[in-house]
Amino acid sequence: MESVKKHFSKKNIILFIIGAITLVLLYLFLPIFYTKNITILGNTNLKAGDLKKFSEETTEKNIYLVKTKIIEEEFRQSPYIKSISIKRKFPRTLIYQINERKPVASIKFSGGFAIIDDFGVVLRTSQDINDIVKPLIKGIKLSEITIGKEIASEDINNLTTSLDALSNVK
Repeated sequence: MESVKKHFSKKNIILFIIGAITLVLLYLFLPIFYTKNITILGNTNLKAGDLKKFSEETTEKNIYLVKTKIIEEEFRQSPYIKSISIKRKFPRTLIYQINERKPVASIKFSGGFAIIDDFGVVLRTSQDINDIVKPLIKGIKLSEITIGKEIASEDINNLTTSLDALSNVK
C-alpha cells in the first residue's frame, strides 16, 4: 500500500511540474500578452518619429519578454532624456516615464549657438538666431561643444554662475 502512495505522489509531482511549465510557456507566448499599448509620460521635446523608433523593439513581443533596460539605454542616447523608467502594466501595456532636460538658455560659439539645459548640457546646436532659446549668454569662451555633454569652457565659473542665476529666476 505504501508503494502505491509513493508512486501516486511522484506521478502527481511530475504532472504538476509539467502543468506549471505548460502554463509558463502559454503565458510567455500567447498573443494575449503581446504589447498593444505604449503610454509615454513626461515627453515634451521628442518628436513622434523618435519615440516610434525607440519603441519599435517592443511591438509584437510578449510584454514580459521586452528588454526594458535596452530600450532605456536607447532613449538615453537622446540629449533631451535625463532619465527614463519603463513599467509593465498587465496584460498588454508598457508605460514609459520620461524625465526630460529643459532648454533654458543659449550660448554663442564660433559655429552658431548651443542650446543648453540648467546643468550646461548641450541639447542641440543651431546657426539660426531665430531658433535659439533665450536668454543668450555671451562672453563665455567655449573650448568644446558636444551634443549630450556638458559644455567645456575656460570660463566654467562664469558659466556656472550664469546657470545658477537662471535657475533662481525661474
